[in-house]
Amino acid sequence: MKDNFLIQGMSCAACSARLEKVLSRQDGVSRANVNLSSNRARVIYDENVISRDDILAVISRAGFTGYYQESRDIEKERELREKEIKTLKRDFLISLIFALPLFSVMFLHMAHIQVFYADARWQFAFATLVQIFGGHRFYKGAISSLRSKTFNMDVLVSMGTTAAYLYSIYNMFIDNPHLYFESSAVIITLVLLGKLMEAKAKAKTNEAVDKLQSLKVDEVTVIREGEEKTISIDELEIDDIVLVRPGERLASDGVITEGEASINEAMITGESLPVNKTIGEAVIGSTVNGPSTFKFKVTKVGEDTTLANIIRMVDDAASSKAPVQRMADKIANIFVPSVMAIAFLTFLIYTIFKDANTGIINAISVLVIACPCSLGLATPTAIMVATGRAAQSGVLIKSGEVLEANAKVDAVCFDKTGTLTEGKLSLTKFINTSNISDKDILRYAYSAENQSEHLISEAISSFAKDKGIEYHEADEFEAIHSKGVRAKLDNKEIILSNERYFDELGINYDKALMKELLDEGATVIVMAIDGKAVSYFAIEDSLRSDSKEAIAKIKSMGIKTYMLTGDNDIVAKNVAQKLGIDEFRAELLPEDKLKAIEEIKKSCAKLAMVGDGVNDAPSLASSDVGYSIASGTDVALEASDISLLNNSISGVQRALELSRAAMKIIKENLFWAFFYNVVGIPFAILGLLTPMLAGTAMAFSSVCVVTNSLRLRYK
Repeated sequence: MKDNFLIQGMSCAACSARLEKVLSRQDGVSRANVNLSSNRARVIYDENVISRDDILAVISRAGFTGYYQESRDIEKERELREKEIKTLKRDFLISLIFALPLFSVMFLHMAHIQVFYADARWQFAFATLVQIFGGHRFYKGAISSLRSKTFNMDVLVSMGTTAAYLYSIYNMFIDNPHLYFESSAVIITLVLLGKLMEAKAKAKTNEAVDKLQSLKVDEVTVIREGEEKTISIDELEIDDIVLVRPGERLASDGVITEGEASINEAMITGESLPVNKTIGEAVIGSTVNGPSTFKFKVTKVGEDTTLANIIRMVDDAASSKAPVQRMADKIANIFVPSVMAIAFLTFLIYTIFKDANTGIINAISVLVIACPCSLGLATPTAIMVATGRAAQSGVLIKSGEVLEANAKVDAVCFDKTGTLTEGKLSLTKFINTSNISDKDILRYAYSAENQSEHLISEAISSFAKDKGIEYHEADEFEAIHSKGVRAKLDNKEIILSNERYFDELGINYDKALMKELLDEGATVIVMAIDGKAVSYFAIEDSLRSDSKEAIAKIKSMGIKTYMLTGDNDIVAKNVAQKLGIDEFRAELLPEDKLKAIEEIKKSCAKLAMVGDGVNDAPSLASSDVGYSIASGTDVALEASDISLLNNSISGVQRALELSRAAMKIIKENLFWAFFYNVVGIPFAILGLLTPMLAGTAMAFSSVCVVTNSLRLRYK
């Protein structure tokens, strides 16, 4: 069982790491992923051991509020985000109103200006109001964290500000002029400002999924009992006939039953040009109709539609963790206790060798500067923005692990047919070398090939059909794996295959004619009747219009390219030369492709394989990163690590670029998160960083990390 939960109350990496640890320890839970950036948890569990309500109870006991999500509720998430931003804004403004007078006292005193609120009692009153209205969220989070025997950002902020606040109260009662009420108040105010800016920035990382969700249709016009009816999208059923008017968005996936259409699929596939569709062709829900009116039969509804699958994949990717994030989580688990120990030692050493006043102030600075917020946001924000941006381009990246592996790819293998080529074979030459009439030859070929689903069989069948040949079902039929077909008709044995299989069978054929056709770059199928070669079919597949440009761009990234094909060596060489592919392997059976991939993997860091997602499933699984190239509702979303919805290998280049850009951003984020703490903590220990400056730096570190991740939106 796999469930998603929306989580409220997480403030830093230690929070998400703690909740993930607590959930993972529960009996029956096999895996838990908690994402600080999206405030979501994904839990895989055995419902016979632990229930959904039990998981919600565990979340609650850990000090957070959880909401079960059967499906992505965009309105609920937006509502919670807006509520959080509104609450943060209120708390920040209240804190600011009372912190500013405290902050100004210091400067007014230097200018010899006396104000009534410079009095210790007024400072105490203002600081207390900030502690109550601004600091309550930190105290609440700290108490929950300590109950769970863990430490998070709230513990550090609470300890730092409480220390300054209580120390100031003590000094006030003993008439010591050193008061730090302004430090406690200003730190809380600055942290709230950082949290407010962070919340607003994090909301933008969800924009891609929000846009996909907004494509859903609320109402749809259906034809029931011969009448037009407008119904809610929730009432739509499979096999309903839907009427689509000009400019309307399609309600669901289906097949056109009446009329023709020019459909804008840009929001799903990233393809800018409208796609012309006619009767029998598939259409995708949430795409936009052009100027015509047509009807289609619904084939998928609800969570089974292409759009729902896309959103689910983007969600899965955003909720997953790249290996580099797991390292950050481990550090976050031990970071806060380590900082508390450093702060205590700082206080102790300064108290012994100098004075308690300096010890407390420097310890407060250590506690405040070291809050690990940016550490927890460094990776998930970048993954969320990158996978969302990729989805807008028609590229679905399955997880953070895939994103990281894809960034390291330095070799790409391409299947030929249907990947580098259009996958629509056409018969270019038919040569009859026997005394049998062309009509009878084509009748036999049509009867044998029409029962096969292979692209070559379809090309031969279509050619015969176009010539007006009548179809007769074969008495016997056998598809010979990766070789051809064998059938019986009119008591004659018919074989259609390539020259290699004919060599195996010992059937003679015209080798000179075969070489001539192969040299032209065609795939050649020989037909034999009762053991004698009687005709030759030359079949060609045109290259995709963008293949050459995409291959050139991929190579310019320092990536080596390979082509793996079951076609003959001459055809493979012809295609490889036209596209500028570095190396190719030809005449490969499916098992040979696997061996080729294992061999190539030995000479590269990470290998990607690009195929159709179905026939190439074993090869895709064997590679480090598998790409499936498909179109429309036939996209094999589960067959690979990355799915290309726009039926173009330009998506491979786009995915590689985004993956590399995302990993660069993640490394930058982690560098600044670590660098900021490595540099900041020593400065705080040495007294070179005041508590207020520490609060400012800590608040803006998270904002910088999120803002840096948002740069991926423009890649």
